[in-house]
Amino acid sequence: MDMTCLCYVDTFQRSKELALTVDSLIDQYLDQNNFNIKQRNGFIKVIETIFIESKIKVLIECLDHMIIRKHFFKKKIERIPLMSAKVGYKRPKMSDVDTSAYIINIEKDMINYLKKINLSNEIINLKVGLYIDDFSSTNSLGSYRERAMFTHLAYRFINIKSLVSSELKNYRSICAVQSIYSKVSGFKEILKAIINKINTKIIVNNIERTVSVDLLIADNYCYHQIFNVVLNFKGNCKKQNCRACTIPGIEWKNFRKASDITPHLKNHNIDFLPKYSNIVMDGTHDLLSQGCLNLFCSAALKQYFILMEGKITHEEIRKSLLEELRESDHYRAIYTILIEDYFSDKLRIPKKQKKTSENGTIQKPKTFILTANQCLHFGIAVLNFLKKSNLLDSNCWKSTRIKQLITLINSTLNLAHGTLDYNIDVSFAIEMFNKNAEEIFKCLPVIFNGIFTL
Repeated sequence: MDMTCLCYVDTFQRSKELALTVDSLIDQYLDQNNFNIKQRNGFIKVIETIFIESKIKVLIECLDHMIIRKHFFKKKIERIPLMSAKVGYKRPKMSDVDTSAYIINIEKDMINYLKKINLSNEIINLKVGLYIDDFSSTNSLGSYRERAMFTHLAYRFINIKSLVSSELKNYRSICAVQSIYSKVSGFKEILKAIINKINTKIIVNNIERTVSVDLLIADNYCYHQIFNVVLNFKGNCKKQNCRACTIPGIEWKNFRKASDITPHLKNHNIDFLPKYSNIVMDGTHDLLSQGCLNLFCSAALKQYFILMEGKITHEEIRKSLLEELRESDHYRAIYTILIEDYFSDKLRIPKKQKKTSENGTIQKPKTFILTANQCLHFGIAVLNFLKKSNLLDSNCWKSTRIKQLITLINSTLNLAHGTLDYNIDVSFAIEMFNKNAEEIFKCLPVIFNGIFTL
């Protein structure tokens, strides 16, 4: 065999072995040091430069075999400076603050993802739901919480019928930026940059497809900042605090039907956002979590405790609720929350409410600290518990009150399930939403007094 060939084989094998050693050492060093992405990339770039400048053939070829180098540089992270967040600082150290948003190659990510899910050749127009929310990388009550808050954006294809799973792999993270910078423009600058990148044409399986953002999903705080609406969600607000209509909060109580509100609906004037983005609801918070279902369950249990005063304890209520979920798959999600004495302060009866008359109403109760998933299953348990109440068999006014509370919880659960069902028909959803919303509006004035309004 030619000596040149032997030398080449030896160099190739030596560079592969050296790459494994270098990968192991770098990986170990990075694990021991809390570097951010920029520092990690910089460190690996220094190693790369040293190997190239050494002009040693084995070291240069080693770069082609280094797995950790390929891992960090195969996805080029794009930086988009947010010009609206540029602030002048007097201190030289703070004069060059990085206000950039970090974005992956969105087009490449969409193509790779669509190839993996075996996209049908019949789907030419791909519609995307864009998610935006804040998260904290540290204690949300800590001293430096503002610097630890980040705005996260992700997308999901919403018109591919085979994607009926809520698995995280179907939600593609594409961007992160510090919240203090993204909020300066009310998220509009970062949203415009992302949407312009998503609205494009891509080729998947040799077929050209059109991708467009068709839905924007956020929480109420984010929506209100995007559409420049005052951050007040109360019904006693005198300003225009609804992003979907022109009715100020203080007048909400006068509009109890969808048909009453329809003439007052408005559209937004942000050209790069999908039409009707301002009337998309935040179902997680409006219905679950700290929303209607949480509130109605709290009110129902407290009212039931008042009606059954002396005949049942809060601990018996807790055990009964757990029993309702014992046979279900969601028992563990609630069991860790409903600990002993959980209802001791939440179901306490104030002296002025010890005697409740036939026409009595209840004040706004304390809500429970539950996640959306926990609240959903907690609501099911409360509904089943109330349906088994002995009061339902009586003809007194207390039976009517329990039935009204059951209607509230049942209607809210129907709305919640409607927002979570991927396969629900649109026409059926419209009819179901209208019917259950009207049931809720009928019961609200009867159960709650004028002080508490939606």
